[in-house]
Amino acid sequence: MSEQLSQAIQIAADQKAQLFESLRENPEGWAWCQKLTAIYDELWRELWREARTQFQTLPALSIVATGGYARREMSPHSDVDVAFIPASESPELEAAIRWLFRTAHDAFGKTLGVRLSYVYRLIGDLPGLDSISLSNLLDARHVAGSSGPYQKLTSAMWDSFPTSDFLFAKLEERRTECFKTHETPLVTQPHLKFGAGGLRDFHCSNWIGLAIGERAIPIPRDVDFLLKMRNLLHIVSGKLQDELNFARRDELSQILSVDPLDLGSDVANAMSINHENFLVGLKRLTESRYSLSEYAQAARGEVRISPGSPSGITAVMLADAVRIGLDLPTELPPLINETGPEVAYALSSGAKTLRALERTGIFNLVFPEFSRCKTLMPRDASHQYSVQEHTLLALEVFEEIPESSQLASIKASLSDPTATIIAILFHDLGKAILEGSHSETGASIASEVGCRWNLDEALISSITWLVREHLTMSQFIRLRDIDHPDTISEFAQLIPDLELLKALTLITYCDVSSVSPELWTPVQETYLLTLFERTAQLLESASNGESSESFALERVLKTAEKTGSAPVQDIEEFLNVMPTHYLLSTSEETI
Repeated sequence: MSEQLSQAIQIAADQKAQLFESLRENPEGWAWCQKLTAIYDELWRELWREARTQFQTLPALSIVATGGYARREMSPHSDVDVAFIPASESPELEAAIRWLFRTAHDAFGKTLGVRLSYVYRLIGDLPGLDSISLSNLLDARHVAGSSGPYQKLTSAMWDSFPTSDFLFAKLEERRTECFKTHETPLVTQPHLKFGAGGLRDFHCSNWIGLAIGERAIPIPRDVDFLLKMRNLLHIVSGKLQDELNFARRDELSQILSVDPLDLGSDVANAMSINHENFLVGLKRLTESRYSLSEYAQAARGEVRISPGSPSGITAVMLADAVRIGLDLPTELPPLINETGPEVAYALSSGAKTLRALERTGIFNLVFPEFSRCKTLMPRDASHQYSVQEHTLLALEVFEEIPESSQLASIKASLSDPTATIIAILFHDLGKAILEGSHSETGASIASEVGCRWNLDEALISSITWLVREHLTMSQFIRLRDIDHPDTISEFAQLIPDLELLKALTLITYCDVSSVSPELWTPVQETYLLTLFERTAQLLESASNGESSESFALERVLKTAEKTGSAPVQDIEEFLNVMPTHYLLSTSEETI
């Protein structure tokens, strides 16, 4: 490290310390954040000058601020996020970036005490970027190096920006953030960033505006006030903290020389205004005219599909349009019957959305097997609905599993719910074919359609298996003694892995529950969960070996010792002569 760079780092550290001191004396919002941002910007420029000295033939590289650093919203303990965007890859570039990050980590992390993170972005990365990464690029700001690679990346991003998918993703992210913090700004201990009315409302509103072709919104007074509160909160807590609890509110009120309750009211007022502005801003999605993709436009609150669009992508456009609040056309233009894996995405968008899509007639093209079941009457007299209606009701049951139920925990533990959702949609399609078992014919349909949609082979295999076996678990809990270890052992031999066991358990519940309102009973649910738990233990033992056996034995012996139900030594001797699957698949009471 050169003497010039060492001096620059020390100057930045001194400037930061002075800026921190000034905040207590003269509390500010965005104006203060801009000053801290400027210190970090200058340090990156010094780092770049040093890099150019160290690596003489370094190709063009853009150093770009992202996140809050890009927005110049650097509160005292905000992270510094950057993206390195090269014009092309080369061995020297790789060495230079390693040097840059290592040196920047020493400068920002060790000397300035700032958490630093970076990403490496190429134009080829754009098609796979998630909504968070795209948000970062929407906010991005060139800081150092050549601006050329950054401009090319930005241009390429807008050429293929996935507007509809992005809009839905941001709305979902915002709902999730508020659910985890608070869904009203009128709370006594608000989260200044992620709660309703917090800074993220303003950010999200800006991202939505940029995605539909509007200009960024200047920071309004209420947001500036929230930034001031956040700056002070960071100072008094000495860390990145965004929840304004009672203790911190009292500390802030002392700095500001105001009553704590008055300060709480001021914060609630600012957050209320910010949240209302966010909600009003959402109306732009149904009032403005903008492009959703090369195949669809939003106009007057309705999605308009271009003639000649691929049918699979049209299904996705329609699904996204429903989820962002747009009306669907009552009649579709002529489409090219061309489908791919994107259909699975559209079908995973929820029962409410699927009902809206069904009315457009899009399933006649992309999923005719489903359409022909709309008025198909089941041969089983216990069913109260047509096959299609039963299927959509089953999907609604899956979506609305009560949080208090153990089934909700099983659902939450799925690594990916896609196979389960698609299998629910396919599980009774075989009833349209009179010959043979509908489980077997349904499995054949699932395999054929999965190949037509070019789904991943593993996904097709999972869906096909679930459709073929969708009645198996129900038959076991109705006809077999699930307290008998041989029953559990026999059932476990049918299950390929724990993930499919979880999916089959959920499908069984959803299928039976949607046949008629009174068919599913608490007793059935108890049997279903018992069969799931004991089978899961057996499957886990197969992969974990002796550790599962030891754990199960220890559990049984501890229960016996605690309850005094039987001599521990007798139980241990008894289990030693029983097969392993008995221990793992039998309840403690039965043992």
